[in-house]
Amino acid sequence: MPEKIPTRKSQEKLNQNELRVFGKMLSEFNIEQRLTQKPLLVAMVGLVGSGKSIVARELAQQIKAPVVNSDQIRAELKELGETSLDGARIYTLAEKLALEVIHHGGNAVLDSDFIGDVKRSRLDQTAAREKMELRFFQVRCDLDTAIQRVISSDPNAVTRIREMVRRMPLHYKWLPEGGGKWVPRDLPFPIMANFSTTDEGWRNELPEHAQKLLEL
Repeated sequence: MPEKIPTRKSQEKLNQNELRVFGKMLSEFNIEQRLTQKPLLVAMVGLVGSGKSIVARELAQQIKAPVVNSDQIRAELKELGETSLDGARIYTLAEKLALEVIHHGGNAVLDSDFIGDVKRSRLDQTAAREKMELRFFQVRCDLDTAIQRVISSDPNAVTRIREMVRRMPLHYKWLPEGGGKWVPRDLPFPIMANFSTTDEGWRNELPEHAQKLLEL
């Protein structure tokens, strides 16, 4: 691939710290020539602890695309002293990075939760404007498993569990029968694939869906 020189448009309206994070992450991406006929964006849908990041990484390896991870963007900005880390700001930088990968001839996987209407609608509009294929992959797991994952592996477990609780009604609905339980919601937008990471069976399913992406 040619040298990764950021386009001028991709850096518009970014402050100095955002520009530093943008340049650092772009330089770390291994951007391979896309294997699809059209530019492709894959966007993840999944609650905190669902396993969407590992599915995103595995999928990205199989379709030869870098992962743009919103948690990494947030961590990089925080390390530079940024304190205002609202979701819209993180998403703007993630989208700019993904578009930069597309402009360099690759495809990209967006590792963030696109369950929200506003964020997903914005991505839909971007994909249409840039004439890209856009596919959503959903990742779920047993809620007890998700909570245990966060507690055992995340130093910011309290913050992450708070985020999980806040976003749970977007992914699940509460049924009061029999003492009550959370059940997955039917999503109002098309999903190309749905994976459960409660066990390792998803790894056997992933190659088939990766191949379907490469045929786009």
